[in-house]
Amino acid sequence: MIQKGIDIKLNIRPIYLGLVHKYYYEGPCRFNPTEQCTPEFEEMWGAQMAQFFDMDMKAHLADVPSDCFYIIPFRMPCQEFTSTRH
Repeated sequence: MIQKGIDIKLNIRPIYLGLVHKYYYEGPCRFNPTEQCTPEFEEMWGAQMAQFFDMDMKAHLADVPSDCFYIIPFRMPCQEFTSTRH
């Protein structure tokens, strides 16, 4: 059966990407104190930023019509990829 577009409910699931360095010395812009450059600190900071992201998304999507359904954002920590090949 073919559904009309007006009868379909839209699911909204934002994706939050958080960069986590594997070592404290990775990355060209590491100006923080060493304890703030650890993967554990970046994981903690990324989780906190993901919560802020979720609150911000909910605030901006407050006026979304009732035919849209907001799903909790997917948090995906990722590591910086550096290659030694030229």
